[in-house]
Amino acid sequence: MQTEYDFSCSKYPSFKFSEWVCEDWMENHFTRHLAMVQECGCFNPCKRKTFEKRVTSRMWPSNHLLKKLEKQVCSKNKNSPKCKYTNDSNTTERRSSFAKIFIFYETLNYQNVEEKPFYDKISFMSDIGGTMGLMIGVSLLSIAEFIEVLVEYFIMMCRKLGR
Repeated sequence: MQTEYDFSCSKYPSFKFSEWVCEDWMENHFTRHLAMVQECGCFNPCKRKTFEKRVTSRMWPSNHLLKKLEKQVCSKNKNSPKCKYTNDSNTTERRSSFAKIFIFYETLNYQNVEEKPFYDKISFMSDIGGTMGLMIGVSLLSIAEFIEVLVEYFIMMCRKLGR
């Protein structure tokens, strides 16, 4: 896996790898002590590119295709050492000069990660306002219910006295 870091958006504008006299040493030192740097409360890199690589191989070309490829090479260049093979022996050596390479991205994922404060001033004020509104609403409801109980009690007493 290969990782590339970019600290160009650092709060410290004078910090650039190119300004260090021992740039390679500093970069190696940083890479070796990355865990320590992350624990010290330093800022995360502004950009990070990570590429994973995987190499696979198999026997190529097959015997049948090997002969065709050698014929194509010989037709273009008569002096090629490929034209000197006369029998099917030493196929390992003959195969070693041919290569078929596929380079591709295993996954085409792109992940954008942003850091934001979990709780900012606007959220804090919004939560306080919501809580106050809830408490005031509950208080008004409680007062209305208390008045309703008093009115019902008054009506009940008036009915008892009226009989």
